[in-house]
Amino acid sequence: MYKGNMFKKLSCFIVINFILFFSHIGLARPRKVDFLIIGAPQCGTTSLNAYLSKHPMINSATKPGQIIAGHKENGLLGGTTSDYFYHPLTPKLAKKSFPDAKFIVLLRNPIERAYSHYKYNVKMKKEHLSFDQAISKEIEKFNDKPKEFFASKIHSVPKNMRRGYFGRGVYIDPIKCWMSYFPKEQFLIIKAEDFFADPEATLKQVHQFLGIPHYSLDDHQYGYHPSTIAADEKVMAQLADYFRPYNKALEEFLGAKFNWDAA
Repeated sequence: MYKGNMFKKLSCFIVINFILFFSHIGLARPRKVDFLIIGAPQCGTTSLNAYLSKHPMINSATKPGQIIAGHKENGLLGGTTSDYFYHPLTPKLAKKSFPDAKFIVLLRNPIERAYSHYKYNVKMKKEHLSFDQAISKEIEKFNDKPKEFFASKIHSVPKNMRRGYFGRGVYIDPIKCWMSYFPKEQFLIIKAEDFFADPEATLKQVHQFLGIPHYSLDDHQYGYHPSTIAADEKVMAQLADYFRPYNKALEEFLGAKFNWDAA
């Protein structure tokens, strides 16, 4: 049961890692963080960060969850992470540490995100079930103890943070949490499917958001390779039914259309 001390330990772990990754330890002079790429895993955050790091005016970490000391004169300082998108303590710490930072948020069709997450876990030998079995297992846990599995704030559940085929596809809760600390003007919301389809157009949009000249790339080496989701129709219907109200709430809150339910 993930309550009490367990959640406190997790919160302390998040805070300590936040400080280690996002503080300015070791810099020759204090530097403000200009931007962070946040969002769900398997939404293109790592690829976008890799592209941005090639810009001559951007200092961005080469590994997720880190921010590096700037080596480009007067360059913007930034980094990427997906895990901190979900934890409710992170926006408060970010507000205190770098209140003027801009946030780039990539969001993907939650069903496709779940399948991509599943394939990644299989590749890393963290998952040994079929996709249908893995989803059914989460559904069983939800039906057995829904309050413990999802809680009132889905993004604060430890088990969901570690696996989360369902939980990490619910974007409305963490988005609201982040925007309760920062104004919407400090966020650029990007539909991951648009980024995958046209990386150059997305880079131009991001560069404009950051207030720097567009820097075109000749090679978009981090290509998107779509795959057909191998799942039973019943499982797909369960996923669609589950995510539909959250997708609708997200669209209404942001005033944007993602059209994931029509896909």
